[in-house]
This record gives sequence, structure tokens and C-alpha cells, in this order.
Amino acid sequence: MKKNSDFSVKIIITGLALFALSSCSVYEYSSSVYLSNYHDESYIENNKVIVFQSSLSIPEGWTFTDPDTDDPEEKLFSFSDRDEVVYGSFYYYSLDEDITISPMKLAEYYAKNYFKPNYANIKVHDTRIDGDQAEILTGTHKENGWDRFTLLIPEGGNNFNEITLITDKDFLFQNPEIAYRIFDSYAYAKKGVNERIIKGAISFKSTSSDWRWYDDKEDLGFYVKGEIDDKLILVALSQTEYMTLEELQKGYEFDTIDFPKFIKTLNIGGKDITFEGIGIIEDEFSKFWMIPTDQSLFDDPYMLYMGIEETSRYFDVVNFMEEQSLQDMLENSIIYN
Repeated sequence: MKKNSDFSVKIIITGLALFALSSCSVYEYSSSVYLSNYHDESYIENNKVIVFQSSLSIPEGWTFTDPDTDDPEEKLFSFSDRDEVVYGSFYYYSLDEDITISPMKLAEYYAKNYFKPNYANIKVHDTRIDGDQAEILTGTHKENGWDRFTLLIPEGGNNFNEITLITDKDFLFQNPEIAYRIFDSYAYAKKGVNERIIKGAISFKSTSSDWRWYDDKEDLGFYVKGEIDDKLILVALSQTEYMTLEELQKGYEFDTIDFPKFIKTLNIGGKDITFEGIGIIEDEFSKFWMIPTDQSLFDDPYMLYMGIEETSRYFDVVNFMEEQSLQDMLENSIIYN
């Protein structure tokens, strides 16, 4: 299935609406779901992100992505398989009113306002997250037949999380354990903790809020995001088919090279690695691609990418990479998983 508009609808909820709803008949109250029956520690540590004090795991081989520019600000990240069958989103909402959200009233509101207009066979299931009541809603899209599974997690007070999966027809109803394992993996994380764990690949683990996971790459890898001297920095480590810088240049077919070949040794996860790199200026960023001079240091070939909010052709990237914050992140937060 292709990504659809269900993910771009901005929710507007008032606290009064949550408490004003009477018992509605738009859904069937169904059996409880015991997410603990689907708990698997090895699953949780295979493919995980921790960002914005939220931890979530998805099946091996799936990918996390940063929201699109036209997505609502409440969407923190998305996730999907690589076959265009499953799309998921994670939202965080904070209401203006000083109230305590009722899980059941919240489920009623969603059933009436966000399921009923487009979905049939709506069911609500009680469940538990960290011992606290949460609600799962399921339904089938009236027009396209998509399955929708949504988990609503009140955090106490006027905040709640929403995790939604939408898939091809009957995929989740025939394989509900896929959604339930994802739901079960959710955990609240301490402030400042940021991780992107990928089994069998280079990963990222930090307790500093200076750097966070930003997006996954199409190749096995990810971006982390930070700021140095008021400049936005994107750093990516990913697997590559290119063994040398010359191969990368031929493969990327750059029109121009704004920053000619340079050499820089960096400590990546405790290993001193010498890179050869080149760079271009594009979209208000200086973008640099770097290939290790010795790819045998890794089980698979890797490359390092760095995008810096800088447009001067006189920018000294080799000197910039001496910045302590950047060096600390590369040395201490990159792990060989």
C-alpha cells in the first residue's frame, strides 16, 4: 500500500470533549489484549529508537523515519517495513486544559471522531502499558480495506501518546502479533537518552541531549542531528557499496566538487579511522562524503556523511571536525553492535 492521508490529519482535542462524551455505540467493546504475552527482550533490542523520551522497537529490517514537513507537529516519528505493506506513526499530544485524561473517554473520542468517519468493524480493547490502563482500537477502512491498529497511552495528567499502524487489507488482523509486539515495546525513557540500535550494524547510544537520532538512511544506517556554533549538523554512518572515494565519486556523478579531496583521521566508537573525503554545497548546506582508507576495519563497507549548515566555499571542514562535541559523539556514542 502507498502512504496515505490518514497519517497527516492533525488531531484537535479539548479536555471538555473527553469528559462530555456519553457512552457511544460506534464501536464494540472487545476482549482485553495482554501485551505481556508478546514481550520479547531480544526483539526489543534488535531494532530500536529512543528519542523525545520515548522508546519503541519494530521488526528487524524495518526502518524509522523523521516526519515529513507537512506532518502535524505532534508526530514525533514514523516507521515502516520496506515492502510498502505497513506504515506506522508515533504521536505525542499535550492538551491545553489542566485535566487527567480518562483512557476510556479518550478511546471513545477516537472511535467517534477518527475511526467512525472512515472505518468499520471498530473494536476497543483494554490493555496495560507499564501496569497502567491503555486502549487499543482496531478497524477496517471502508473504502480501501486497510487495517488500522491504534494504541492510546495516557501518561497521567493532560498528556498522551498514540501509536498507529495502517496496513494492506487483512495483514494486521491475520498477524496481530506484529502490532502487539510493537505496542509492548513502548517505554518511557529518561530525559537526554537518545539511541538508534540496529542489530548487526553500527548503532548510536547517547545520554547527552546535544545529539539525537534524526532519520534512517535507505542503506543500512542512520542520521544523528546536533548543533555546533549555531550551525545545524547532520552526521550519518551507513553501509555502502563503494570501497574507495574514487568509486563513490563515479557512483554519485557530482556535477561539481566544491571541496576537493581531503584526509582526516577520526575516532569512531573507539577506533581511529582515516577517511578520504570530498564535499559539495547544496540546499544551504555543505555536504561531505568520506570513505575509510581501510574498509577492512568493518565487517561491511561503511561511509561517513556530514551535512553542515554552511555555504562558504572557504569553509575548513578538516578543522571543523576538531570540535570537541562532534569528536565526543563519534568516539563515545557510536557503537559496533
